[in-house]
Amino acid sequence: MKQLQTLLLFSSAIFFASCSTVLPAYTPNVPFLKEKGDVHLAGSAVVGEYTGGGNVQAAYSPVRNFYLSSNASILSHQGPKSSMFELGLGYYNKIGENMVYELSAGGGWGVYNYDGAEKDKMSRLYLQGAIGYSKGIWEFGTGLKAARTAYKNNGALRANRADDFGEEIISSQLSSGLWTLEPFALIKVGGPKIKFQTIFSYPIYSVDYLMVIPEPTLSLGLVFGLGSKAAKN
Repeated sequence: MKQLQTLLLFSSAIFFASCSTVLPAYTPNVPFLKEKGDVHLAGSAVVGEYTGGGNVQAAYSPVRNFYLSSNASILSHQGPKSSMFELGLGYYNKIGENMVYELSAGGGWGVYNYDGAEKDKMSRLYLQGAIGYSKGIWEFGTGLKAARTAYKNNGALRANRADDFGEEIISSQLSSGLWTLEPFALIKVGGPKIKFQTIFSYPIYSVDYLMVIPEPTLSLGLVFGLGSKAAKN
């Protein structure tokens, strides 16, 4: 009986994965800078139940309390592939000696390709907030990213979903944009200039007709604080 239940659950997972569009959480850039001149560089491997790929990040504080950021992800979803590149402007400040918060906003663009179908060009606007605590070798943080992603051509996702919902419904849903809330949590551990970073992010999509799999992702990688004034403290 248990073997039959396991087989049914496994078969159901394959069925829903094959007839749904996997839309993962792209790794957020959460630099937690503390001083003017701080630099954040990071590279991570990204993994999910259906997704694998990589992410690179950079952030720099040219003046006190403000920073510029960039974030790039290339992912594969068991056939479909996507890429996303974002640029942002952020504000940060300290709370006491061990805490920092940041707010950032920006935009990006990318491509979604479903099994050789016409590529969908994506554009995105986002707003992100985070708060972190650091002491010794440990740094913890949590936050929320809100984003709106629009699809220019709709060819790739429409080809994947039209058989189930109809082409007109899919085109309308995609062209109006997908709204996303992505809560995340992170841990950094290591020395002042090199840390190991883990980020867990979960996407919540506001869709009515488009069946998607909102896939959580886990990013594992290294963070480098090159030229950072904070690293001297």
